[in-house]
Amino acid sequence: MTCIIAKINKKEKYITMGGDMLASSKVTKSIPNNEKVFVPRTNNKFIVGVAGSYRVMQLLQYNTGLFPSDDIIEKFYNGVVDMEFMVREFVKNLKKLIDNDNNENVIISILIGYEDKLFKIQSDYGVLEISNTYDAIGSGFRTALGAMYVLNNTPIDLFEDDCYQIKTALEAASVHNTTVGGPFTILNNIQA
Repeated sequence: MTCIIAKINKKEKYITMGGDMLASSKVTKSIPNNEKVFVPRTNNKFIVGVAGSYRVMQLLQYNTGLFPSDDIIEKFYNGVVDMEFMVREFVKNLKKLIDNDNNENVIISILIGYEDKLFKIQSDYGVLEISNTYDAIGSGFRTALGAMYVLNNTPIDLFEDDCYQIKTALEAASVHNTTVGGPFTILNNIQA
């Protein structure tokens, strides 16, 4: 149970993503040292947030072949990470990785950003490309989406900061959901 939120900055072509660190069940909760939001080591134009299985999260985080380098994206995919790439290549490799680890019936929801594109991968490996400027997954997604809507539609300059919006929405989700709690990780895939 968790809450992961992503906000697209189309103007500057990056995504800010945040998530809680609480691990919970119906009767227990703990704060492990596992971040649910990360930038893959092989390509820092990607940013990933995982709700659900910690094992799948770890496979995504530490697998070096899942997120291709810019050179490979340029050479084999004409420099484009789009819906076709996500469906035909990424999800095919993700499913193979999960199946090879004997995790066939795993419940997951994943947000993956590349530059300023945001994709949501569902448990059945369906892929959605997010056309809104933000999205959320996990048990706290409803509260987070409501908070993001208010923050994105209130004419106060302070609310324009992506990190502030995500932190505030995560705090709202943690107040109103017993399965969401800090500390929070907030990262982006801004290129240096």
